[in-house]
Amino acid sequence: MSLTSKLANSEAKTREREIRRAHKAKEREAIREGRKSQPYYLKKAEVRKEIEKERFEGLGKRAREKKEERRRKREKGREGRGLPRVRRERDDVDGLER
Repeated sequence: MSLTSKLANSEAKTREREIRRAHKAKEREAIREGRKSQPYYLKKAEVRKEIEKERFEGLGKRAREKKEERRRKREKGREGRGLPRVRRERDDVDGLER
């Protein structure tokens, strides 16, 4: 592994730990105040969503728009897989939504 990837990996782990720590503190506080009886532990997917949300908020306006556009393109491709080949190609050429 290169030094840059090691640094990025350690930062990601630190960010994940911080998210888990903050959530755990909130849960402890809720139990202490009597709002909850059992703590809820975050799943890996939820931690990943939190990290992605933080990363998205940290982006500038232009980078955020580019990311949204890539996501839309990816989703359009996934939707197209379900269509028959002929209709999928024709929709791309026409540029029309049906």
